[in-house]
Amino acid sequence: MSFNRELLARNIMNIIDEKNHFNYEIFNSSDLKNKLHDYLIELTHEDKAIDTLIHDNHIIIDKIASNKDITIQEKNAFMNSLIDFKKQYIMPKDV
Repeated sequence: MSFNRELLARNIMNIIDEKNHFNYEIFNSSDLKNKLHDYLIELTHEDKAIDTLIHDNHIIIDKIASNKDITIQEKNAFMNSLIDFKKQYIMPKDV
């Protein structure tokens, strides 16, 4: 299934940092893996957890970065892993 790249970038930003939703363009580059890593490091400083998140989703991230089609299941799995990461590492810091 084809997902609009901009929509995916907006989804990523809305999940991890809805306060800065207007800054979604950083996730619209072919360097998605590094951009996501660097952004999450700034928010959480959780190196190991971020590396695990990216490793577990590297196939999907690479497909998105290469503008290849991903399935709805791949998209949902990736977005759910971002939601889980947010619940564990970002939301507690907002309190």
